[in-house]
This record gives sequence, structure tokens and C-alpha cells, in this order.
Amino acid sequence: MLLLCGDVAIIVEETGRAELRDVEKVVRTEELVQRGALGSTPSKIAGIVHGRSIDPMVSRRCLQDKIATAGCREDLERKIRKILDIERY
Repeated sequence: MLLLCGDVAIIVEETGRAELRDVEKVVRTEELVQRGALGSTPSKIAGIVHGRSIDPMVSRRCLQDKIATAGCREDLERKIRKILDIERY
């Protein structure tokens, strides 16, 4: 899923059990967006792997690639708000 919020692009890979290929999908999509696949390049591009279960190896890879992980809907919402610098009302 690609969320466009103003000049911010957030790539979310939804999965049940996160695997390395899910991280690769986010990385490839980030690269495409960075190269102008949307017509213009957003000022900020962020990726999130959202899954019920996230293997420690996947977590380490996400850290290396600066991709966030979220284990539940509330955590995903929190990460998106943080990326967009939105305070909870």
C-alpha cells in the first residue's frame, strides 16, 4: 500500500508473518518512488512492514534499511502519525 500525504510517501507492506521478501518489496518501492515513479519525488519517503509476527532477522534488516515495523493496527497508526509529525488530539 502506498499512502500519499501531501509531500510525504509512506509505503506499507501488509503481511501475516513478516519475511525478508516483505522488506525487499518496501525497499524496491522506495527506490521507485525516489526515482520519480509518481511524477515527482516526495520530500519524505518512509516504509513500514506491518505484520502479526516479525522474525528477529526481519527486524534487524528493517533497522539496517531504516524501515519501521508495526505489529498491530494501533502500532501502525502510531508509526504513521510519527512519520507525519501529527500529535494525537
